[in-house]
Amino acid sequence: MIIADCIKTRKQFKKLMSKVEKYRRRTMNTQMMSLYDYLGRAAGPDLGQQVAQSAAKSKPRPKMETRYVNQGGYKGDVILYPKWFLDEYFGGGTNEGKGGNKQLLFG
Repeated sequence: MIIADCIKTRKQFKKLMSKVEKYRRRTMNTQMMSLYDYLGRAAGPDLGQQVAQSAAKSKPRPKMETRYVNQGGYKGDVILYPKWFLDEYFGGGTNEGKGGNKQLLFG
């Protein structure tokens, strides 16, 4: 329960609401995705290792699963991450359908 007397400034309110929103996204959005599913392309071993290391260090630690794939010249296990973690790691994805002007560029 939130006590109204604890929130005295707009900054405190925004900080609290930010935490509430992050918690809501983490609990409501449990869709598991591989980097290939999220990015729409093969991520490669370097990016995959960076994401895995970041997931291992992050608090709270996201739940990770594995899935066996055999397609496109790759055969083996891939790691699945919660969509909320990938959104935070990549800064919200490609922003498709949003009004933002940030976009991930693939080269």
